[in-house]
Parts: sequence; structure tokens; C-alpha cells
Amino acid sequence: MGNPIEEKKKKFMQTYAPIAFLIEQLLGISAKAMLAQCALETDWGTKVKGNNLFGIKAKEGEPFVEFSSYEYDGKSLKPQMSKFRKYGSTCESMLDYVRKIKEEGRYYNAWISRDQPALYFEALRNCGYATDPMYEDKCRNVMRSLPEWGE
Repeated sequence: MGNPIEEKKKKFMQTYAPIAFLIEQLLGISAKAMLAQCALETDWGTKVKGNNLFGIKAKEGEPFVEFSSYEYDGKSLKPQMSKFRKYGSTCESMLDYVRKIKEEGRYYNAWISRDQPALYFEALRNCGYATDPMYEDKCRNVMRSLPEWGE
């Protein structure tokens, strides 16, 4: 039996990389950046709730699943119950994420940097995508540890 962490990463890539690379071909958003965020948000696909891969919060009237996540309160990360958007599939989650980045004005700088992961993660931090002040660095570190697709 191989390394359990590497096996988890390999399974993650087999499951999510095909759609991420297709979206990259169609819309130019870095598949590796999306996969890094998915991996970070879901612990390499082991904690996917409501098919939500990106930790997108539910808006009023949207289907949701409620669970605890860690939010930064200005001093430290603390657990907090939140309502997260529920999707019919993980593919729907990825497409909604891309729509959000493309269409919501506060993400404009992320969208124009969508093919440059380092700038993309910086833009996400600057527009407040996540409360964790280390989110940008965590995304970069996860991206560096992504196995090659098809390994």
C-alpha cells in the first residue's frame, strides 16, 4: 500500500481535475488554482458537503447545508456554524464558482488574473474571498503540492 496522503491526492485529482481542466480550456481560469482551492477547502475532497467545493456561503433563499467552519475574527481562527450553498453536483459547484469570480464586481482583479495563479490568489486575498489572512499562502502551498494530472 502506498502513502495514504499521496493516495488521497491522487484520488482527488482523478475526481476533480478533468472538469477543472475543461473549464480552463473554455474560460481561461487556471485549473491548478481552482484545484488548489478545492483541495484546501475540502481537505483533498474528503470533506465535501452539499457538493460545495469552494466554501461558498448560501444567500437567502438558496439551498444550503449547515456546518462548522473556521472563520478569522481579526485575532484568530474560530469555529463558526454557517450556511453553505448546496449544489446538485460538484461540477455545478465549479461552474458557479467561476460565474461568481467572473460576474461579481469585487472579484474583477481575480478574474483578469485568472490564468496567473500567484496574482489570482493575491487578488482573492485583496477582495476578501476568505477571512483567513493566510488563505493566499495556503492556496499557493497546496498548488505546489498538487500531483500531476494523470499520474
